[in-house]
Amino acid sequence: MSVATEYPIAEQQPAAAALVPVPCAARPSTNFVHLDGPCHCFIGGPAPEFAPLHRDQRAS
Repeated sequence: MSVATEYPIAEQQPAAAALVPVPCAARPSTNFVHLDGPCHCFIGGPAPEFAPLHRDQRAS
């Protein structure tokens, strides 16, 4: 048995690329992004979130 089959997938760490905000493909005209990876809205995946504001975009 290999080491990969001894541990449940849920306990493995997410890939670093999954932490990059990805625009929502189902709602391209919004600022919605997915922080957990690519958009899966069309197949019932997790809901998108508002894109985080950068410091220079906030109202002063």
